Amino acid sequence: MKGWHRAFNNRVSIKHPTITKLSKCILREQTKFELDIERIRVGQEPKSKKKIYATLDSRLKRIAATYNFESVNDYLACVAANVKLNS
Repeated sequence: MKGWHRAFNNRVSIKHPTITKLSKCILREQTKFELDIERIRVGQEPKSKKKIYATLDSRLKRIAATYNFESVNDYLACVAANVKLNS
């Protein structure tokens, strides 16, 4: 989410935009998002992720696959450590 927020701030490119400029940027963002969803619906592959995010996703999937209801604290510690490594 941080990456999206940073990218959106860069697209707005003003610290305190007017409501008009901000609404135009939000509408553009929504249009991009809807296009991405439509591409996936028709069978196109989603855009490839940067290597660091792909690695993070695979780590989180591996942690989630080994989730044990009896050790919630261990599970959450693993997730937190994984996120902390890439912050």
